[in-house]
Amino acid sequence: MGERKGVNKYYPPDFNPEKHGSLNRYHKSHPLRERARKLSQGILIIRFEMPYNIWCDGCKNHIGMGVRYNAEKKKVGNYYTTPIYRFRMKCHLCINYIEMQTDPANCDYVIVSGAQRKEERWDMADNEQVLTTEHEKKQKLETDAMFRLEHGEADRSTLKKALPTLSHIQEAQSAWKDDFALNSMLLRPPSLRSHRCQSAPPRTGPHILKTALRRQPRPPRQGDLRDRMGAVRRGPGPHQVRGAPAIALVGCLSLAVELQAGAGGPGLAALVAFVRDALNFLVTARPTAVNMARAACDLADAAAQEAEREGATEKAVRERVICYAEDMLEKDLRDNRSIGDLGAHHLLARVSPAGSKVTVLTHCNTGALATAGYGTALGE
Repeated sequence: MGERKGVNKYYPPDFNPEKHGSLNRYHKSHPLRERARKLSQGILIIRFEMPYNIWCDGCKNHIGMGVRYNAEKKKVGNYYTTPIYRFRMKCHLCINYIEMQTDPANCDYVIVSGAQRKEERWDMADNEQVLTTEHEKKQKLETDAMFRLEHGEADRSTLKKALPTLSHIQEAQSAWKDDFALNSMLLRPPSLRSHRCQSAPPRTGPHILKTALRRQPRPPRQGDLRDRMGAVRRGPGPHQVRGAPAIALVGCLSLAVELQAGAGGPGLAALVAFVRDALNFLVTARPTAVNMARAACDLADAAAQEAEREGATEKAVRERVICYAEDMLEKDLRDNRSIGDLGAHHLLARVSPAGSKVTVLTHCNTGALATAGYGTALGE
């Protein structure tokens, strides 16, 4: 309704623009209506929002920041050319009046009477925070050579005091830096990681330890690979368990690719240890993959047997592991075809009458994606 009053479009018959000038003068009213009722005293009614937390002196209640009041706004002075305004408002919990005014010098509001401020300010210098350079100081730095020299000495003194703290912060930040080299080192097998890093000085500290615990993969459990995987191979009963062959093949072939690129060594003992640690890491990455455990045992045995031969060389051990991994791929294809054919004959022989339709519910590990390309379900 207030907006409709201010933009009234009705012009009465006796309205004369030359005499009245505007509808407000014709009605002898102000565009701000009731808000300007004390305008003759230099007071305007505005909506004032409490800039910070205070306590009222009248009722001793807390008034939170953001509470709004109808306040009387009045100009009481100037700070250079910036006007200073005073605001007078009545507490909504009692009859006490609160007066506040602007403080352009400090970009703040100050309480004149009727309340107490909840002190939540802090000194930036006391809290070692960065202070902005004032305009007058900037001009003096540009024009006064002696002042600039003295200011530079003070800056160097401040830097000298803050240098240990800055160095500590930079060292702490560098410890948390996750770049490619750090990730590669942490994800490699333990033997290779210790071999490549044995010349580097040891780094200790809470940040380094926390980074290692956060990024390092879970180490293998105690015990030899064959001892741990023997129980898995035997199983809980007389039956044999067959997992997804593709997991074992990919793991062994990835080791073969790494060996072909020159990983491991130098020396037969270091090469065999690299193969064993890499296979341990693959097994712990997927402990439920039965075929992975079996293939790891066989591949580790092949590397150890080749290294024990008379006149064995690193090249011979590498070729033995690579050929064994390739033979595993061909063997998986032959095994899958045999399992599929035998399974199909077994099911069809028990169908009565002959030639009837057979519905077979297959497992996910029997599909082509879980094998070397020919799933055992295809034979059925």
